[in-house]
Amino acid sequence: MAKYYKSYTMTEPKSPNTKATAASRPDASRSIARLLTITAGLVFVILIWGAVVRLTGSGLSIPDWPLINGSLLPPSSEAGWAAVQEDYRLEALRIGKTAFPADISVETFRKQFWIEWTHRAIAGVVGIVFLIAFIKMMRSPAVRAKSESNFYLLGGLLIAQAGLGGVVVMGALSGLMVSLHLIAAYVFFAALVWTALRLMDTEQAPAGGSRSAGLIPLRAIWVTTGLVLLQVFLGGLVAGDAKANLVTSWPMMFGGIIPPGELLWSSQFGGIGNLIMNPILVQFMHRWMPLILIVAFGYLRMVTARVPLKKHTKVMFRAADALFLFQIMVGIMNVMFGAMMHVSALHSAIALCLFGSLVVILHDLRYSSGELALGKSQKKAAITK
Repeated sequence: MAKYYKSYTMTEPKSPNTKATAASRPDASRSIARLLTITAGLVFVILIWGAVVRLTGSGLSIPDWPLINGSLLPPSSEAGWAAVQEDYRLEALRIGKTAFPADISVETFRKQFWIEWTHRAIAGVVGIVFLIAFIKMMRSPAVRAKSESNFYLLGGLLIAQAGLGGVVVMGALSGLMVSLHLIAAYVFFAALVWTALRLMDTEQAPAGGSRSAGLIPLRAIWVTTGLVLLQVFLGGLVAGDAKANLVTSWPMMFGGIIPPGELLWSSQFGGIGNLIMNPILVQFMHRWMPLILIVAFGYLRMVTARVPLKKHTKVMFRAADALFLFQIMVGIMNVMFGAMMHVSALHSAIALCLFGSLVVILHDLRYSSGELALGKSQKKAAITK
């Protein structure tokens, strides 16, 4: 043990410039990481508010994008309000969806308008905060060398997400586009969290060692995270075409655990199109995907049981387990209550928290476990001896 401790401590030689580098780089890294964390928090808010937009039927109250009758600001006169509401009326008549009646009152329209405008305003703030973080990154050579490619990826995801938002509006809120918009937001959120964690991580692996938990645990966490993202995509399909309350019984659907075959697979959806467009099949898959996730979570726990984990990683594992079980219960409530706004919004919030916890676990298994964590535990044991 003492021999290992000696070899471990000898693998991190210090150069004369170490003190100066440590004094400048961590401060810039932490500052930019905080901005990215704020951005991720705003993305969390906008995702939950997006659920409110959908649940209140406010998505088409501003049918133009990105402007509102030539401006980014809300109307400032009665004539302006009348023009925006007329745009809404014409769009509601064009798409013919019962969820968007053309004859809503002025008061209802203005309430929906402010809900949708707030959604867009928060998105604008997200862009501004990220731009500040990007500029600070470009002005810090150390941070730029470490994470410039991450920021370009984040910028591309942000632009893609904004573009998808416009497509969703112009495409009259089709279920598929709503789901893609949602998934893009999740990926952007994950990239923000990941980049912030990388900037805050200053530890180095021992020479010739690795900080990875190993291939099998990493594959397990990747698969689990991917399955959660697939479940989110299915949830977006369920909600996107206002079909969330198509079946309000659980666990039965149309008199059985498994609905009749002609409902699950219909020729009207063009064969494989059933997987995306058939609301009964999509809701059935969304209901029972948690069974697959239970297996995935169990396997992940099994393959990481002997991996030396840091304390906060263990906390994140416990948080993910609790959030997953809570999400199942809230999901059942959401079905039985007919997708009530508060329950659905809570369902969306828990889903993002669960996904975020898995992203943190993925980062830790990749960069904060394995031989580094083992070395620290052995070093502590050597000191106590």
